[in-house]
Amino acid sequence: MNFTNILINQEVINEVCSDNGTMVGVWQAVSAVITVIQIVVPILLILMGSIDMVKAVMAGKDDEIKKAQGTLIKRVIAAIIVFFIPLLVQLILGLIPVGDSNAGVTFKDCITRATE
Repeated sequence: MNFTNILINQEVINEVCSDNGTMVGVWQAVSAVITVIQIVVPILLILMGSIDMVKAVMAGKDDEIKKAQGTLIKRVIAAIIVFFIPLLVQLILGLIPVGDSNAGVTFKDCITRATE
């Protein structure tokens, strides 16, 4: 890809993705909310699972410890899923073309431009 192709694609992105600044603000807000969720929710899930595990160990009952271990594992898996869902969505959006399919502009290009 040479420099002229990059300029052409940038012009197409400007045409296809512009919405008088309204969408830019929306995407910035959505991006901020997703980032907070992506960080806070996994921390809370792992913290809650750890607290349950500590309570079970302090009680000293094997059944409660096994139950707390299962709960902790489920919460860690949920935290990993919550953390990686935005990445999966970005990968999918990177495949969706916007406007003229010959230009090579994807929906992800619009979002990236809006959130810069």
